[in-house]
Amino acid sequence: MKKKLGLRKLILLLVGVFLLLAVAEVGWIFAYHSEYLVAGQEEDQEDLIVAPFFVSMESLVVPVIRNDQVERHVMLTLTLEVGDSHSRSRVQKAVHQLRDAFVRDLHGYIRVAMTRSHNDFLRLLKSRLLRVTAGVIGPGVVREVLIQQAAEREVL
Repeated sequence: MKKKLGLRKLILLLVGVFLLLAVAEVGWIFAYHSEYLVAGQEEDQEDLIVAPFFVSMESLVVPVIRNDQVERHVMLTLTLEVGDSHSRSRVQKAVHQLRDAFVRDLHGYIRVAMTRSHNDFLRLLKSRLLRVTAGVIGPGVVREVLIQQAAEREVL
């Protein structure tokens, strides 16, 4: 009976020492290696993609002219995606020039582009507007031209 009791005490003592060592190891990791954990998190945060900035524009109304008469109007609501606040301020300063350039460029182009399917029309329109933007403010300032709304109205 004494041997069984001594063996139980020895097993409990070994389990207790093992648990104590495990807790001490975890505490040592958190106490002495926490700066490495935080440094790793900071490096991960630096690798994150910076959220884009957006510049909304007033709606554009582009007349579609056939046979020297306005046949319809195409209305576009655009938002420009830029990469940082500096680019956003550059675009905001040039927004009136951009509106004028968009309307001038689309004035002749939109009649031809409307003969395509709706998806092709929007894709071509976006790429064309992005090229016009690069011509006005420079390449790489605007990442994407987002078409928020597109509608057409026939002239009665």
